[in-house]
Amino acid sequence: MQKSIPLYTLIILVSFASVAAVLFTPGLPQLQSQFQISLADTQLTVSLFLLGYILGPLVYGPLANRHGRKPMLYIGISIAFISALLCALAPYIGGFPVFLMARFMLALGASAGLTLTFTMISDVFTDILQRRKVIAYTTLAFAIMPGLAVSTGGLLVARWGWQSCFYAYMLYCVLVTVLVFRLPETKPVHLGDITFKKMYFQYALVIRDRKLWLYSIIWGCTTGIIYTFSAIAPIISHNTLDLPADVFGIYNLWVFTGLAIGNILSARLASYFSPEKVMAAGIAVALGGAIALLLCTLCGGLTAVYLFLWTTVLFLGLPAVFSNASALATAHCSDKATASSLMNSIDLCAAITVLSLMGLAQQSMATMMSTLFVVMLVSVALLLWWVGRR
Repeated sequence: MQKSIPLYTLIILVSFASVAAVLFTPGLPQLQSQFQISLADTQLTVSLFLLGYILGPLVYGPLANRHGRKPMLYIGISIAFISALLCALAPYIGGFPVFLMARFMLALGASAGLTLTFTMISDVFTDILQRRKVIAYTTLAFAIMPGLAVSTGGLLVARWGWQSCFYAYMLYCVLVTVLVFRLPETKPVHLGDITFKKMYFQYALVIRDRKLWLYSIIWGCTTGIIYTFSAIAPIISHNTLDLPADVFGIYNLWVFTGLAIGNILSARLASYFSPEKVMAAGIAVALGGAIALLLCTLCGGLTAVYLFLWTTVLFLGLPAVFSNASALATAHCSDKATASSLMNSIDLCAAITVLSLMGLAQQSMATMMSTLFVVMLVSVALLLWWVGRR
């Protein structure tokens, strides 16, 4: 069964939304200048995307039970393609409000990728150890694809401006469509119509799973760290460190290389240690990087090397946390599609909360960001300790 869903397809599909989220982030300073918007409005382009990312999975899961996994993927990709075009054309057809609306719609469409990838993995890989390994390798996407996306975005922005990132994403939509076409349908289509009442009862059954909530929140805190860095690092690099967009993209490869190595280590460690022990080790490594980054900012010695070096260490530890948390969240749920949808929405709700906390910054953004990372990782450690006692 594993051969019927190639790993490279899972990697590309699960990163469908994360590429949409970060591809244009090197262009945030250009976007801010063109639309003449504040820093808070600039952060809104990421926060609103995450809001759409929260709402989309709540619909895709139940509908995928009725109509199948692949049809819902096609719908999501189509919405994402049209929304990316609207983002690129926003300066000519309504300005910043149209851009925000299109970003929200882009998230609604792209969220089908993450939700239904985890659903298909749950359909196919029923053994928890096997699922942990597959998810750990699949979540390499959170390292490989966003890292490549940010670097590619930096090159595109430096040569053709921020709008070129959305035209590039439209080509990415075409690639994903081809890959989905070659996938098998992993779940037989259910007979009967989907109504709001049926959707309510589907969610009512899985919403009572306390571990689903706790592990999803743990995953969301780590996701929030990744999205916060993606949203804030370009601003820090441009305004504080005076890095060009293409140089920022190259530096950013360090960070996502650390994330990639962390995913591989997490997959290897799954065969030898319990998920709780692997998660604890990942928290320790990530917290060490976050504390080192905070000390650099407090001492006034932040440079591009220190910013990306210590964030790389932080990101090295994160996969051990989120890959195991996502595998454990739905382990006891029979309705994998609905459980995966709820898991992704809880995860992203926690992530948008973390990102929104950056709006409280009363001092340097670098200090606030690194402080937030430390607080989030300590919170994750406490949650892991608490869920272990349940």
